Formats: sequence, structure tokens, C-alpha cells
Amino acid sequence: MTRDRALVALESVLVLVVAYATTMVVAGDVVDRLFTALGFGAEGAGVPQGAPLDHVRLVRGVLGAVLVGWALLLLAVVRLGLRAGDPRWWWAVTASVGAWALLDTAASLALGSWQHAAFNVPFVLALGLPLAILWPGRVGTATTRPSAP
Repeated sequence: MTRDRALVALESVLVLVVAYATTMVVAGDVVDRLFTALGFGAEGAGVPQGAPLDHVRLVRGVLGAVLVGWALLLLAVVRLGLRAGDPRWWWAVTASVGAWALLDTAASLALGSWQHAAFNVPFVLALGLPLAILWPGRVGTATTRPSAP
């Protein structure tokens, strides 16, 4: 995969994350059904109707809003920083994605939700593979070195 294709792949995944996270906010029932089908939904966990289920939906909606903001910021960093070839932005994106993947997956496993940990794998691969290709130390990677201030 070329550098340009890796950038397009990374941008595309981030756009999909924005769409998915927006769905968490505006079409929670769709996400409820998806999560239940995948084995980690509120229904499968026995969350009762009423206030408990409303609270789960509130937390899911807030999480979706945070994900939208995070993915939009990452998209801007990729488009403005990585595309310009500044290697510092690669480290910023990689640290952000790595922190999410590690903490989210560890929390899922600690709480017994291997299904949710498995749900992370496609996202980790879809974000991680383009980042591996874009690694500034990779032979043949064209990056510019930022000048000192």
C-alpha cells in the first residue's frame, strides 16, 4: 500500500467512525440492536426497562458524542499534519489510537466482555495498518522534517 493510499484508508476509517458514533447519538435503537446481536448489548445483560435502560442509553449517547469529536480531531490531524509529512503528527495519532485500543480492550476484558474486546479488533486493524505504513522511520516513507522554531 502506498503512502497516499494509507492516508486515504485512514481518513476513510475515521469518517466511518464519525458515522458510527453519530448513530450512537441519534439512532440509539439501531446501536442497541447491533450490540445485542454482537453479545454485549443492554438487553443481553438484563438491563431492565425504564430508568436503568435510559441511563445506559445516556452513557452510550455521551460516548458517541465524544467519539465524534475524537474522530473529527484525528481526521483534521491526518489531513493537515500527516498529509504534509510532519512526523510529529504520526506520533500524536498513534498515541491516541493506541491509548484507546489498550484501555478500551483492557476494560472490556476486565469486565468480562470478550465480545466487546473482539469488536475492537477490526477498528484496531483498520487504523493500525495504515499507521504502520505511515510510520516515519519506515524505509521509503517520504516525510519532511519540520524546521525548528
